Amino acid sequence: MISFIMKTTKTFNKVVVSKNGTPDVLEIKKESIVAEKKNGLLIEVWAFGIGWADVMAQRGGYALAPKKPFTPGYDFVGRVIESYDSTHFEAGDRVAALLPRMGTYSEILEVDEKYLVKIPATVDIEKVAAAILNYTTAYCIIGQKAKVTTGDSVYIQGVSGGVGLALAQIGQSTGLKMYGTTSASKTPLVAGYGVNAIDYETERMEKVILQEHPHGIDAAFDARGGNSLSNCLKVVKKGGVVVSYGFAGDNYGGNREMLRGLGIAFKNFCTPTGKSIKFCATPSEVEKKNAWYKETLRKIFEQIDSGEISPLIGDIVPFQEITKAHKRMESGKLAGKIIVKTKYFTA
Repeated sequence: MISFIMKTTKTFNKVVVSKNGTPDVLEIKKESIVAEKKNGLLIEVWAFGIGWADVMAQRGGYALAPKKPFTPGYDFVGRVIESYDSTHFEAGDRVAALLPRMGTYSEILEVDEKYLVKIPATVDIEKVAAAILNYTTAYCIIGQKAKVTTGDSVYIQGVSGGVGLALAQIGQSTGLKMYGTTSASKTPLVAGYGVNAIDYETERMEKVILQEHPHGIDAAFDARGGNSLSNCLKVVKKGGVVVSYGFAGDNYGGNREMLRGLGIAFKNFCTPTGKSIKFCATPSEVEKKNAWYKETLRKIFEQIDSGEISPLIGDIVPFQEITKAHKRMESGKLAGKIIVKTKYFTA
């Protein structure tokens, strides 16, 4: 019996990092791909989000970045253009995905269908693009790692960041008592999510929280590692938990920051304090807990559609202006998610 592998040739643009440095190292290159059934469904990418991991990878401080040259990006929204003989998807389906490895800064992708989730016709595509990584990470932190419930007290480091705002919005709907560090200019924004804002330039987070909770709070969510992780441990009570989901440090990450965070966790393990440290690397959860990942993404779509959650979009940038998008991300002045649209965006 002769078997045939379906093949489709596509020419497209993608972003490539061949050397580390400022956002100017981001290059847009034309590529050709011979897409095959065995490599997954063929997707026309409409938009993708920019995360801090992408910036660290560009700068050379992200230990999980692929070997250079590589394409950044973990998430995307788009349309199936070749489904081969899939029983779950067909050409024309609107889909989203969070991938376990980078590569989504591209106009065309081949994606294993186990990572794809259909987007209902009524759901706003821009909001989906802004929510995929940040809100999945927030649900991982709150529900899978910290397991906090209504009435619990939590601290969100960098609450005005993308994941920080997602944590705040989910925390508000969950009924958490929240504290979060931010700049004075962003205090009104985070206060709108029910967060007790702490100005990191003029206030000591530990002093503010421990004055109200002398024995500590239930959980703290750390986005930076290093000193931030240590400070989170100070404000968590015995029996409480710190969830760390980033090793950016005061800069653009690096192996030193990652090792420092792991060292703090090891010390806490060897010298029991009654407090636990857990780590959340969302892309790896996509592989380890694939069913949870897809269920969570569907839940996020439903909540966007109902208005229960509304991701804040900080900026929308055309694909050809990817350098500008990363410069805005690095400035730290923007609140909300930056999303990048390709020429295929039609929603």
